[in-house]
Amino acid sequence: MKRFVYSVFILLVFTGVLGCNGDDILTSIEDTTYELTAEDELYEKIHGIYQLALESEIFDGSYEEWLESIQGPSGSDGREVLFQVDGLLLQWMYEGEDTWVDLFDLSLIEGSNGLDGNDGAEIELDMIDNSIMWKYTDDSSWNHLVDIDFLSGNDASNVEFDIVEGYIVWRYVDEEEWHQLIDLSLLTGGNGSDGKEVVIDVIDGYIQWKYLGTDQYYNIVSVDALSGPQGEDGLTPYIGDNGHWWIGEEDTGIPTGFTKNMDRVGTDGLYFNLMVKDGVAGYEVSAYNGNDTDIIIPNEIFGEKVISIRQNALPSNITSLSISRYLTSIPSFEDYEFLESFDFNHANIDSMSSNAFRDATQLKEILNYEHITSIGDYAFYNTKVLFTGIDFKNITSIGTYAFYNNSYSSNVDFVKGMMIIEDDIGYSISDESFIVLPESVTTIGEKAFPQEFSIYYRGNSDVDFISSYFHKNVKNTEDGYWYVDRSTYVGLLNYTGELTEIDVPSQFNGKNVNLVEHNAFVADNHLTRINLPNTLTSIGFYAFTGMRQLQILYVPSSIVDISDRTFAKYDSFNNEIGYVPAPIIIFENNLVDMNLGSNSISDYGWIRYGFGYTKDEIKQDDQMVYLENSTTVEILMIKEITDTINVPVTYNDKPITRIKSRAFYDPFGRVNFIQIGDGIMFISSQAFISNELQYVFIPESVSAVNYQAFYSDNATIFVEHDSKPDNWDSSWYEDVDSVVWGQSISDFGIENDYLFMINNNGAYILAYTGEWNYSETLVIPTELGGYDVVGIKTHAIKYTSGNYSYPMKIVLPATLTYLEERAITYYRYIKIYSYASSQPSSWDYYFGYSSYNGSSSSSYRDIYWSNEWRLIDDEPILNS
Repeated sequence: MKRFVYSVFILLVFTGVLGCNGDDILTSIEDTTYELTAEDELYEKIHGIYQLALESEIFDGSYEEWLESIQGPSGSDGREVLFQVDGLLLQWMYEGEDTWVDLFDLSLIEGSNGLDGNDGAEIELDMIDNSIMWKYTDDSSWNHLVDIDFLSGNDASNVEFDIVEGYIVWRYVDEEEWHQLIDLSLLTGGNGSDGKEVVIDVIDGYIQWKYLGTDQYYNIVSVDALSGPQGEDGLTPYIGDNGHWWIGEEDTGIPTGFTKNMDRVGTDGLYFNLMVKDGVAGYEVSAYNGNDTDIIIPNEIFGEKVISIRQNALPSNITSLSISRYLTSIPSFEDYEFLESFDFNHANIDSMSSNAFRDATQLKEILNYEHITSIGDYAFYNTKVLFTGIDFKNITSIGTYAFYNNSYSSNVDFVKGMMIIEDDIGYSISDESFIVLPESVTTIGEKAFPQEFSIYYRGNSDVDFISSYFHKNVKNTEDGYWYVDRSTYVGLLNYTGELTEIDVPSQFNGKNVNLVEHNAFVADNHLTRINLPNTLTSIGFYAFTGMRQLQILYVPSSIVDISDRTFAKYDSFNNEIGYVPAPIIIFENNLVDMNLGSNSISDYGWIRYGFGYTKDEIKQDDQMVYLENSTTVEILMIKEITDTINVPVTYNDKPITRIKSRAFYDPFGRVNFIQIGDGIMFISSQAFISNELQYVFIPESVSAVNYQAFYSDNATIFVEHDSKPDNWDSSWYEDVDSVVWGQSISDFGIENDYLFMINNNGAYILAYTGEWNYSETLVIPTELGGYDVVGIKTHAIKYTSGNYSYPMKIVLPATLTYLEERAITYYRYIKIYSYASSQPSSWDYYFGYSSYNGSSSSSYRDIYWSNEWRLIDDEPILNS
């Protein structure tokens, strides 16, 4: 890259070519010509610039044509301009006015950067043909310095500026012809004769210069002398955010020369070098001295494109960056730990180099990158830019570790093909269940992605990336089925259509569906039922892991061999992920016709199975899954688990007679009370399994209960029979809290979100099913069902998730005489307001329980008695 540096405004590289002390200024006006010969040193300078213009393809004519192209304007009529020198400042003003304006710092035309052989020579200035001219005192030839037409009385508010053929030029906005203003050959780029490089900036209203690497600036020209409309009523014109001149609060609509041809305004404080890159002249961002962290780089300055950013030009504390659309590459932003957003601005950049954004740990989005085809090694390593949000349609190459170790933050992990997210309320599975890589991608580096996330690759190229969740030659149908084309057959992979219940076709593109791929439907959150086709011969491992809505999976008779991983799920769901439904798997074969290997059916992880049924016999509604026979119905499983459940007695106008094994399996403790409908006759083994089930009511219609049908160590079972019927198994329950015989259903009620029972002429709260949070006080009613509330049973009032810092508030009624152990279970802190003057002896000492620290101690609760507080508008107020 050859640096061809002309400079004006915002970090332009400058070197003077004139030498003088500048103390004596002559202002006689005369016409003078000067012929340059090959022996003149000034000729060598000018001819050198012409050669550089040819090499940079800025000009392609002869030397004479080039000289003619840079001649100054002929001038125009207008107000007369006066000049004076104050110290080393050349100043001007209109005749008849009394304020001098700084125009040029004469110290630039002296000394160390002067023409060879003329250092220290005095110069003369004059105005000739509407131009400020200069020459050495001993010379006869005048040289053009500044064209003053735009200052001479015409409407200066219509002036705009540009750089054309080696000159700063100006014109009126309604004209086509440009006029030369300052000869850039006087401000030539590169090094001066003393070898020092000079930079230019605009500071405090002046174009200023300094030696590169030093701090001291010197004035060149007052910006006021080169710009804009005149103020009105004493107001000073200024440049607005839109690049126009403003007077007061009025937008004149006149663009400034400094923002000419910009389609957006850059951030103040950016510095640029004018350069040539790959034969194209433009600016390079070289530094930034502002305080903003959200940076916008303009596309153009003075009509020249911004084409480069120097490495480390921008400070590492920036939070967002939008680059010029004329860049063709970017430097590395490795370790920019505060950078959150990067906008490529549709720039024609085709690759991200290795480590492009490595360890930019807060980076979470890139925008307008459609020209990128190659992503280098470690490009997004340890950032928040997840591959699930990247459009790969134009990408051909993905480097090693490009998206490895990526996460929204430390709360994201990839497990069994899923993206697991931890937040304030626990763990969840992301709905981003797979990404698609187009066939155009031909290179995928080792560990380019996390190896435990599903990736569908439409291509079939040999790539270095290997993973159990990486599928090649993937195709999809218009109606939403995804499959792997395996030449003579296809493997079912996923479904993303609109249906929630699907009958998978037996063929795709004329090929039989013989296989469900490993990890096929991982993390699906849409499908509720899948009926597999009878062309299947095998089902891959973990094919249905983490499906959060699936209720029914129907397996045809063509499937005989299964293993303990065929329908396995992620074993840690119970402890880490929260609620994931346990679907029922229905086999068309009878159990005796299945090959389970060395396993028994109890070795499988999905709890509920049915054998020997056709898919037409399996029905469902919003609450239950049923087995519908010709005259009766059986409950296979509950779908919608809530605090209180009323088991129905009919479906499709047929009586429900049986509750099947594990139908009410609830390992997550979401059910408090189950009322079995009067009409149910049979309850199968392990029909009710729940760690937190509190209360069950069994009507007199139940004539048979099988072995361990009820299994919950916290449950109280109320039975309408006066004693155990003969047809009930001797071990019909296991590890329940208690059984109460001869209890009528009429003794139970639900009112205002409270489940209660009537006993000894008082209401006992069994469960509260309403909303309770730290922002609202829970006021327990004094009466339910026409009876005073006298007791609260164990775990009746529960709130076990919430804010770490804020306490829950609860008001206990004056009627309350009985609280069981752990009657109130709260998340962390609680404030209890009681109408009693002190704790009654009939209250269990450990009536409260903090689930946060697993303790019933008083360290996480405050209790206020009646003389310490008042209740105002359902809000307890402490007495002062």
